Parts: sequence; C-alpha cells; structure tokens
Amino acid sequence: MRSEVMTHGRAVLDEGIHLSFHSDAPMAPACPTLLAWAAVNRIGLSGKKALGPQEKVTPEEAFRAITIEAAHALRKENEMGSIEIGKKANFTVFEENSIKADPEKLKDLPIWGTVFEGEKYQIEKPTQGLMMSPEDRRRLTMLAEHDTARGHEHHHGCACTANQILQAFARQQERYKHTCACSH
Repeated sequence: MRSEVMTHGRAVLDEGIHLSFHSDAPMAPACPTLLAWAAVNRIGLSGKKALGPQEKVTPEEAFRAITIEAAHALRKENEMGSIEIGKKANFTVFEENSIKADPEKLKDLPIWGTVFEGEKYQIEKPTQGLMMSPEDRRRLTMLAEHDTARGHEHHHGCACTANQILQAFARQQERYKHTCACSH
C-alpha cells in the first residue's frame, strides 16, 4: 500500500537528515499541528490504523520539523524557528505543553494566543484543532476513495491524476478554473 511508505519521517531522522514539514495548500490544509499529528500518529483518513508505523516520529521531532527545521529548509534558521535572542519572536502559545500532550490530540490542541514581533496576543475565545471546511473534507475523502479504487498503485501520474480529479470536481461545482501545472 502506497500510504505505508509515503512521507518517511523516522528513516530521514535516523540518517541524520534535517526533516521539515510543509503543507501542499490548497491540496491540504495549512495547519502545522495537523502535520505534527500526522507524523506522530500516521493515521489515515479512515482513522482506523497507523500507516507505516515504522516512520512515526516523536512529538518533539514533529514540532522541530514545523519550527527550527522548517526555518533551516528556508535557510533562515539564524532569523526564526526557535526562541533565541536576536531572532524574530513570532510563535503560537498552546493551552498545554505540545510535547507532553496526548499524541492523538496534537491536531486539536487549544491555542491560547500568539506572540508576534515580541507582543502577546491572547485569543479571546480559544480555538481548537483542525478547522477544515466540509468542501475540503469532501475533496480529501474523494482522493482517498480514488486511491483505494486504484489499489494504491504508485506511478508517475498520481499527482496529475489527483489534480485531474480535483479539477473535475471543481468544474462540477463551477467555482474553479483549470490550473493544471502538469506537462500534458
């Protein structure tokens, strides 16, 4: 099954390579805590089992991947990504310790607020977890169903196929223009 070997986390870290996470927005939500949750738990869209459990990372490694290691990937680790004198003081403050929290609840951690350019901004009503529109959930489910129907084959055209599926859905909704970046 392709999902068992996708997105190597543990193997990358075990080889001493910097691991950083990013979102393929708008194909997937731009939600760093969801990225951390996925890497730590490796639970599929069905929510029923860990996919490729040998590739799980620890919560600390996952949060490094969305902070200091993401800054390293941008070659800005001297400017941002960790809390140090001389770096930009822009970060999220959770209601609880994200490293010690229940790993299965990482994507749902309540946010107290943010610190931006050294100033604290408390959220009046704490937010919680992944906020995904019903349309985005429907798209992700549609892609998962397509992947299952194809027997989880992996071939070069899988990204193009996903793009075509989303475009077909969008044309049905008459809300999006054709924006294919593939070469055919």
